[in-house]
Amino acid sequence: QLEEYYSSYKNDFGELLKLFGGEQNSKTVSEAVNRVYECLCTVPFPEKWLDYQLEKHKTQDYYITLACEMQAEILSVFRNIYGELLASLPFNPKGMAVVEEEYSFICQLQDLFEKGDWDGACRGVAGYVMNTSPTCKSDCSVSQKYRYYRKLFKESFLTQQIFLMDTEAVHSDAKRMYPQIKALFAFVREYSENIRAEFRKRNRFSFDFISQTALSLLVKDYDHETGDYTRTALAEELSDSFDEVMIDEYQDVNDLQSTIFTAIIPITT
Repeated sequence: QLEEYYSSYKNDFGELLKLFGGEQNSKTVSEAVNRVYECLCTVPFPEKWLDYQLEKHKTQDYYITLACEMQAEILSVFRNIYGELLASLPFNPKGMAVVEEEYSFICQLQDLFEKGDWDGACRGVAGYVMNTSPTCKSDCSVSQKYRYYRKLFKESFLTQQIFLMDTEAVHSDAKRMYPQIKALFAFVREYSENIRAEFRKRNRFSFDFISQTALSLLVKDYDHETGDYTRTALAEELSDSFDEVMIDEYQDVNDLQSTIFTAIIPITT
């Protein structure tokens, strides 16, 4: 399929190449398409999911919202670890004041990201200077853990290049990237259709195709924004057949499989 696109440049394929650095990076293009396709195999109603995702990428604030959510989630880990360490670190009062100041900054930064204040959070990162790390005579496991996560926060989190971009710069990049994202999704859509056509030609079925077919028999009016849906009559009939449904290793199921399961479990008050 890549050869066909290179020869015709259809569906704005040139825009897709721009996203990944030009024709010399065809391997990168192929890997990106495969990653999106693999994701497509794990979501309910993949064609509608692509439309939903593309519509979100039209909204420039989508990137700000996504970035804020990701950073807030990372900071929640640091916040929890610092919170646990505060009760057991063997530092003197001066050293503990340093740790408490770092913890306070992490909490403030997380709050800014959770409020969606990207520019405020970026200014906070830019203006923050960490004090010298406190020391103690006993090099216990607790202090070692503190120094490890402190270094991680200082050298990995605070130095992210994305914090150099304000909202206006992010919006500008989002506008520039939209045609490229659209081209990527068009490629993935055709790639997916070609794979299914080949399976039908050979009279074979993939596990995800079987799962998608099962879902279409059980669920209708699926909303990708909320995850809400309406059960079909078949799903209602099946759910009446069970008192309970027990699923081993449920943490390993994907959204597609989870929706199938929730469609057939008994409704309880």
